[in-house]
Amino acid sequence: MTIQPTLIRNYFAPQGQEPDLLLLHEGQVHAPVPALADVLGEFVGDGQGGGIAAALASGGGSGYIDARGVWVVAPTLDDARTFSADGPARFCDQGKWGYLDVRGKVVIDAQYAQGEPFQHGLAAVQVAAGAWRYIDTSGKFAFDASFARAGLFTAVGLAEASVTAGQVGYIDRSGAWTIAPRFASAQPFSRDGVAPASEDGKLFGIIDRKGAWVLEPRYDRIDDFNADGLAFFKHGWNDASYLDTTGAPVIVAFNRLSESMSCGIAIESAHTCMTAEGKLAFDAALLWCGDFNEHGFAIACARAAPKDIDAAPVWGIARADGSFARPPEDVLEPLTQGRYRDIATQEANTPLVAFLARDASIAFLDRDARVAWRLRAEPGPDGARPALYDAAGRLLWHGQSDSTIAPPALYFSAPPEYLLVDLHDLGELAGLADSMVLASANKLRNIDAALQALASGDEDEEDHCTLPGDRDEYGANVSAADQLEKSLRTRHRIFRSYLDEHEHAAYEFFASTRGAVMDATYARCVARLTEHLGPSTRNPGYAGKAAPPDITAWGVPITPPLAGLEPGSNQLRLVLFTQAGYGDGDVWHNIWLVCAPSIETLAAALGGRIPAYRADEDVDDGEEEDDEDGDGGGSPAAPGTD
Repeated sequence: MTIQPTLIRNYFAPQGQEPDLLLLHEGQVHAPVPALADVLGEFVGDGQGGGIAAALASGGGSGYIDARGVWVVAPTLDDARTFSADGPARFCDQGKWGYLDVRGKVVIDAQYAQGEPFQHGLAAVQVAAGAWRYIDTSGKFAFDASFARAGLFTAVGLAEASVTAGQVGYIDRSGAWTIAPRFASAQPFSRDGVAPASEDGKLFGIIDRKGAWVLEPRYDRIDDFNADGLAFFKHGWNDASYLDTTGAPVIVAFNRLSESMSCGIAIESAHTCMTAEGKLAFDAALLWCGDFNEHGFAIACARAAPKDIDAAPVWGIARADGSFARPPEDVLEPLTQGRYRDIATQEANTPLVAFLARDASIAFLDRDARVAWRLRAEPGPDGARPALYDAAGRLLWHGQSDSTIAPPALYFSAPPEYLLVDLHDLGELAGLADSMVLASANKLRNIDAALQALASGDEDEEDHCTLPGDRDEYGANVSAADQLEKSLRTRHRIFRSYLDEHEHAAYEFFASTRGAVMDATYARCVARLTEHLGPSTRNPGYAGKAAPPDITAWGVPITPPLAGLEPGSNQLRLVLFTQAGYGDGDVWHNIWLVCAPSIETLAAALGGRIPAYRADEDVDDGEEEDDEDGDGGGSPAAPGTD
């Protein structure tokens, strides 16, 4: 058996470059040139004590590489595919397909429009448009017959084929029909001698190697049988299940069941592990679980305290025996990438997964959640440079330094400071509050100008936006009095968490986690403002807002006082509140800080005057809100800062 090199992706790549792969083999780290982007499938023995695998170079181009990072076949090919168990590998060069052996030597020239992998000694090749034939490993045609469709031979010695674009049957290794063409759709035979098929293309059943029905057609879809002897099937939009080779359902009627499985485990609703024996019980309460790999484990998230539904989540490794392994305390969460924060995929043949640590290093964990290797970004002559260490802390390799290298950002474990808006930390909150008080006081001092703007139709359109609890309902007309009240307030979003529909669908548990972060941040904001302004007021109402019970407000005297107003009518309200909502699959959590005159102060400043629009001006409907701040079951919108 060929020893597989360990593949470590260098995530500390310069900005604009894709992370490349390092190969760890026999205690040495190899960085291929040209750089290695991906390895496709297993390394197979090259007959000389080494291994070879199909690979993709960074920047494009395919070739074949050995376990020491040497390109045996330079990455100049259009495409390169893996070696089969009993034959050469197929490759594409200048638009034509051929085959090469484990030493990288071409054994069948690139001459075919398409070529399929060798399986059980034969491979299908396209010799002309709509014409496929089978060749053996020497490149000779195995028999004379030609087909419009030619499948792979399986362990039972049959391959699906058709002579026209219509009906499909099964041939043997001599090209003779074992099962005459009669199917609209047919899948490969399993090692147990059964195959999914459909005569009308609508309902699927299972046939034996003579073409007799083991299971009469009854399901909308049946996929190939997998290595565990099970096939995914569906009947209707929401019925996802697995059946065995007798046609008996073994995992039945789920809505969000994964269409593939490994180690006999399929995932339901991204957190429940299902097997043919039923639900796999874990020693932890799983909140999320990825697909299991061939090594018998998956990345998972569980409650830190299994019986405490409010306990913070912890990331680790779910194993096929139902155990959950927690990593060291400094290892926080799996590495995520891209716009949608997808969890980084496992590298070929490598039983390791990449996690982010508290010190911004990347820890590569094994199935027991132990750190096998650690990648760091260290100071170098021209910026940061990547450095790889083993579990004992020994330096194995370092790359070139670059000023644009930066560690990946935390996502699931991001501290609240990452979600603050225009604040580095909450120590700056008091200064922001003071600036908002000053801005609102100045607006109130210029109330005559605000009234004139309403009367002339020159009011700021931005102030038509609403805050939760404003008297005007979503889509209702905005009165002149309401508009004046809005124009006199100052607002700022303190905290913002936004999960789009992809993120929310992928990690449903995460919305409640972000809600808890918002609540904890809100409590810190209240404490900070109370320290700065004193106790909150028992009369939190402010102009333009009927005070709900879920806000905290402080009374702030206007300094210097407005001329002509009594001391009790020289008050602003500084109001802090949370806002959570959802719409179109998106979920958001916000903390807002608003400063506005108290109801009494505004009434005194108006002195009996009634705000009015220009006489000939129609009143427009309130502006529609964006998805984050408006419809779909959430609260009305809250704009940025003004």
